[in-house]
Amino acid sequence: MTGPVYFVALPDAYACGWCELQGNQLLLIPHILSHVSSIRRFSYPKEAEIVGRVIGFDTRCIDEGLVIQRSPNRRNN
Repeated sequence: MTGPVYFVALPDAYACGWCELQGNQLLLIPHILSHVSSIRRFSYPKEAEIVGRVIGFDTRCIDEGLVIQRSPNRRNN
């Protein structure tokens, strides 16, 4: 799926995902790599509020436990 990702306030949590509005139902569509396996439906705007559009995020892309330290006097060729 392409398109903007939205930050959504739920009654007891927050969520990010693609959104589709069908009547008064907000469908929150998760990314395939998320731990959410299905589309969630909320009564809109009663149960869910779109806070804004996600324009960036910050996450570690390297597992620090797997980083191999090089000797400081060793050169790359």
